[in-house]
Amino acid sequence: WQVAPAGSQSSASLSGLAAANCFIVLGHDTAAVDAGAPVDILPLDGLI
Repeated sequence: WQVAPAGSQSSASLSGLAAANCFIVLGHDTAAVDAGAPVDILPLDGLI
């Protein structure tokens, strides 16, 4: 898998969620992730 932000990251914007096919799962203390770094994902297929 390869992931990238899907549009606006504003909490009021639903366009990013509508375009997404997964969530990136980060720890509660993670402020940023470097480009190319491995991340855990939660696929949305079948969830919504």
